[in-house]
Amino acid sequence: MTLPAEENVASPYYTFGILHLSDNFHRWEASQGAAYRAYRQAWVRRSLEMDPGDFPLNLNMEVTTRCNLACTFCSQPSLTKEQLGDMPWELFTRVIDEGKRYRTPAVNLNGLGEPTLLKDLPRRIAYAKQSGFVDVMFHTNGTIMTKALAASLIEAGLDRIIFSVDSPDRETYEAMRIRSKWDRVVSHVRCFAQVRQELGRATPIIRTTMVVTDKTVHQVGDFLKLWKPVADQITVGDLTWRTKALKDGEWTNQERSAIPVDMDQVKKEAIRRKIPFACPYLYQSTFAFWNGDVIPCSNPNARKQMVLGNLDQSPLHEVWLGKAYQDVRRLHAAGRWYEHPVCGSCEVPLIELYKTMEKQAKQAPSFAASELASSDGSTEDLALRFQKNPRVSVLIAAYNQAGTLPRAIDSLLNQDLETSAFELIIVDDGSTDETAKVLQSYGDRIRVYHQAHQGLVAACNLGLAQAKGEYFARLDSDDFADPAWLRRGLETLEARPEACCLYPDYVQVNPDGSRSEKPAQDGNLYSLMACGSIFRTEAVRAVGGYRPLYWEEYDLYLRLRSQGAFVHLQQPLYYFQKHASSMTAKSKDRKKGWKELAQTWGIQALQKEGSCAELDEAVESANGVCP
Repeated sequence: MTLPAEENVASPYYTFGILHLSDNFHRWEASQGAAYRAYRQAWVRRSLEMDPGDFPLNLNMEVTTRCNLACTFCSQPSLTKEQLGDMPWELFTRVIDEGKRYRTPAVNLNGLGEPTLLKDLPRRIAYAKQSGFVDVMFHTNGTIMTKALAASLIEAGLDRIIFSVDSPDRETYEAMRIRSKWDRVVSHVRCFAQVRQELGRATPIIRTTMVVTDKTVHQVGDFLKLWKPVADQITVGDLTWRTKALKDGEWTNQERSAIPVDMDQVKKEAIRRKIPFACPYLYQSTFAFWNGDVIPCSNPNARKQMVLGNLDQSPLHEVWLGKAYQDVRRLHAAGRWYEHPVCGSCEVPLIELYKTMEKQAKQAPSFAASELASSDGSTEDLALRFQKNPRVSVLIAAYNQAGTLPRAIDSLLNQDLETSAFELIIVDDGSTDETAKVLQSYGDRIRVYHQAHQGLVAACNLGLAQAKGEYFARLDSDDFADPAWLRRGLETLEARPEACCLYPDYVQVNPDGSRSEKPAQDGNLYSLMACGSIFRTEAVRAVGGYRPLYWEEYDLYLRLRSQGAFVHLQQPLYYFQKHASSMTAKSKDRKKGWKELAQTWGIQALQKEGSCAELDEAVESANGVCP
C-alpha cells in the first residue's frame, strides 16, 4: 500500500549534511528579515507538501560552463565545444528581472563551470542584489582569488560563497581536483576571510564543503578541524551521478560512493515495498543554462534528456508551470518517479530511499553525508552523537496521531541547528493507530518511549524525566516548527541567563490550509500556547513538572514565575493546527478547565497574569468561590 503524502521520502535538504555553524552564521541569519524567514519556511514546506508555487524559490543560473579544472567526479570535462559558453548579459538580466517580479528570494550563480572565470561576476551579483534577491551565492573551486576580487565580490553584496575543497589531505585533494593545488586553494579561502574582516563585514557567509567518497569519508573529522577557525558553515555532500550517457559511449564517475550498498538493489527494493519518493528539486529550484535551456536538477543526464523549456522561447514562469514540468511532478506525486528515464537512474532518490529503509530496519545509514558527524577522525551516525550531550530536548507526546506525526517530526529534523545540539523524544501514549509504525520508520534519529494510555500529563512527565538537554521544549503532535525555532530560541535564552522561559509568536493553520499570525502578548500569560516555549529543564523540574489539570500549560507557566523571567521572541516560529478534534476544541470542557484553574490558583492570582474572555467568564460564574 502506498504511504500517505506526508510520509513521502522527500528531505528538503536531500543528500546534504551540516557539520558546523559559526556564531557569525547564527547572528547573520537572526538578523534577516521576514522575506528570508518566509523563504526558509517555504523551502521545507514546498517539498513536504509537493507545492511548486508560482515560481521557483531559487534560481540556479549557469553563468558559464567553462572550467579550469578536470575533477574526477564532475561531468564538465565531457561537455562538447558546442556546450561551452557564458550566459549572455541580456539573458541573465531577463531571468533576474522575472525573478524580481515574483519576489524570488535566492539565486545561485553556478552550474558545471567555474564562476570566477567571468570578469563581470561582481556586476551580476550586484544586479541580483539590487533586484531584491535576499540570498545571492555561488560555488567556487577556490583556484582564483585575489584581495581585489574578494573585495569586489563583498562590495557587490554577495550573501554566501561556497568553497568546494573536498579533502583536508593534500594528496587526496589533488588526485580528485586535477590541475588544482591544495595549498593555494586553502590560502585563497583564508585570504577571502581576511579581506572580509578588514572590510568590517559579517558577510558573505563563508561555507566550505566536501564531497564524501569511499576515500574521504574517514577524513570528515580532519575537514571539520581544518575549517572551523575560518568557515561560517561546514558541510558534506554525498557523491552522486555515477554515469552520463554520451553520443558515443558514456561518462563514468571516477570516484566511488562511501555508501556501501548496491544502489540498483536499493531501487528494486524500494519499488517492491512501494516506498514513495518526491524530489524536492521539482518544488524548490530550477536550473537555467547559459544557452537558455531549463532543467529541473543537476543530474548530468538531464542536460540533454530532460530539457523542460528554453528561456528564449518562453518566460521561466511558463516553463515552471508548463506541461513538461507538471508531467514529471505527477509521476513523483504518484510514487512512480522510477518510470522517468532520468529520475529512474538518479542517485538522489536512491540515497534517500536507502536511508529510509535502513532506519525502518533500525540500522544507522552508514556513511550517508546527511548522517555523518566526526569525532577524532572517525565517523558515526549523527543521531547517536546528538543524544550524548544535547543542548535542548524536544518532546512530542502522541496519541493516535499517525497522520500528522511525520510533519511534526520532519519539522524538527530540519531545524537550522547543528544536529548534535538537540534530541527528539517521542512518548507514544498507548496509541492504537499506526503511530508505532510511523515512529519505527525514523530509526535512531528519535528516542521513543511507549506507555499504556495515561493521558497527556503523564506522557509529558515521562518525556521530562528522560530529557538530557539543558533546555526543554514541547511540540504538539499535530503542529510543526519553523526551521529557526530552536536556534533562535537558544540564542535568546543564552543571552538572558536570568530567564527560565522563552516564548515565540505563533501562526494558526486553519482547517482549509490558510494561515494567520497570532502574536503573543507581553504581560498576558494566557496568550501563550502549551507548546512552542523553550524552558530551562531544571526550572521545570524544580516546580514539579506537569500537573493533571485541563489547562496544564497555564498551571506550569504560573509556577515557573518563581524560577525566573519570561522572554518574548517576537518572531512567528511555531505553527499550530486548528481543527475540531483538538483536545481544547470543546467549549464545555474549556469552561470547566478555567473553573478548575481558578479554584487551584485563586481569581486574583489568575487576573494578575493577564486576561481572556473565557477566564473573565469563569471568574464571573465563580460567584466568589475562589478568593
